[in-house]
Amino acid sequence: MKIDVSYLNTSVLRFDPLLPDPGFGADIVILDLEDSVHVRHKDEARETFARLDLSSFAGRGPRFGIRINSLKTRDGLLDLCKVAERLGEGDSGLSFIQLPKTEARSELELCRAVLNDAGCSTRLIPIVETPRGVDHVEEIAEASDAMMFGRVDMEAALYRPNPAYLDYARARFCVACAGRGIPAIDTAGFRSGADIMDLDRFEQECLAGRAEGFTAKAMVHPAQIAVTNRIFTLDAAQLDAWRDTIADYGRATTGFSVVDGRVIAPPFVAHARAMLRLYAAT
Repeated sequence: MKIDVSYLNTSVLRFDPLLPDPGFGADIVILDLEDSVHVRHKDEARETFARLDLSSFAGRGPRFGIRINSLKTRDGLLDLCKVAERLGEGDSGLSFIQLPKTEARSELELCRAVLNDAGCSTRLIPIVETPRGVDHVEEIAEASDAMMFGRVDMEAALYRPNPAYLDYARARFCVACAGRGIPAIDTAGFRSGADIMDLDRFEQECLAGRAEGFTAKAMVHPAQIAVTNRIFTLDAAQLDAWRDTIADYGRATTGFSVVDGRVIAPPFVAHARAMLRLYAAT
């Protein structure tokens, strides 16, 4: 069993629903109303989204989320109202709303209140991509269904890329996700077009992110999808190992033992149970 591990970002103005697989093998397509849409075209993007029919993808292909503009902006509020209108009319094509530049739990509470007023609900995935967001990441996690770390925007918020701060922010983010038991989604890092197409560099970035505790990756180019799926998809053997750890502890007569090289003790059992809950596997 696998959770969603690959998220492909695409502008709602460039999305082609006629493609056989508009996700190019990604688990999720994020329809973007924010950064990939120029400020002059925000109204056009909202109207395009309002007309977009995703019903043909039900039960096949990728699932979809919508990334609105920051709720601290007029465009973000208009986006949210448009999404709430679609969801309130019974649109089942959207799996979540993504909230960029989230800096407080109150932003998620506002989003849920608007959705509730429209008689609907959906999953919320904030993007933590500013130092202020990092300062409040634990309370944001408490109100979230998953979280995404915005690497490029986080670097842009600093005078210079600061490796020490970025390591701290990413670690605190992953710890907050683990404490809440929700997916921790990383994003692609780049400063040039060459960086985006350097798949060896991207693979190392994915491996480092997985080692840090991230469970998924968001990408900006279809060429990055295969690498992401290979590195972040969990194999059945790992799930079985976690199940075996729990079962072996249940059969044990001591609090600490070693079975087939695996340590069977309460911390390892607790970790196995947490990971099986995360991956919805029993």
